[in-house]
Amino acid sequence: MDDINKYYFQFSRLYIRIMRLETNIKNGLINSLLPYYKEDIINQFNNFFTNKKRLERYKNKDINKISSIIKNPQINSNSKKFISLINNVLYLSDLIFIFLYCEQFRKSEIIDKFYYNVPLKYEKLISAKENLLNLRNTIAHFKFKDFQVHKNEYLEALKIYEYHIGQNLPGINSIPILNYKPSLKEILETVYKINPSLLSSNEDINFNCNKDRLLLEICDEIALYNGYEVEELHSPWSILREKYRVINNNK
Repeated sequence: MDDINKYYFQFSRLYIRIMRLETNIKNGLINSLLPYYKEDIINQFNNFFTNKKRLERYKNKDINKISSIIKNPQINSNSKKFISLINNVLYLSDLIFIFLYCEQFRKSEIIDKFYYNVPLKYEKLISAKENLLNLRNTIAHFKFKDFQVHKNEYLEALKIYEYHIGQNLPGINSIPILNYKPSLKEILETVYKINPSLLSSNEDINFNCNKDRLLLEICDEIALYNGYEVEELHSPWSILREKYRVINNNK
């Protein structure tokens, strides 16, 4: 119970980041590959979907999750089958395999659409893959001791993937890397430079939650991303009080 209390907040924040990253990967694969291959998509990735070792991992009793989608006559197009496989079936490890190792992905039109920041070299993504997958497993199964030992390399792997895939936080596309531990004022000034409307009191139809609540989340993410530990995060009252100072300073 002590470990749960100690890591509850940090694990919940990391889980959100991992789920956001996984969603971005799924959307990116669909939006980059389908326009290029169209209804030939399943044929193009036939070797991937029929790999024996891969199929074995998706077997549940007498049903294979991949084959059941591909052979389903009620799904009347290959594009729909591909979308279903990406969104509902494939594990994160195989989603990553597609954009790191599949030859069909190596087209400039696909690469430019998929990546938020296109890698100059892919070694960092490849070397960080196992740590990213281990982090997801550690969070999902509450492996507190594993997190204590491997925290730095796990978080670095997540940062590498977020940088290239994108984070897609409401209001900002990516968490800024400041290369130093910023003060609360510096965090809010950074948010203001990226998107001043996040500090505005006006309602905005582009946000589906209270903007102050969103601002608190973004400030926490920037702090954690730039050297803060969970116990060092600023209180909501401190953030909102500093928010008005930053607004007044930028009038």
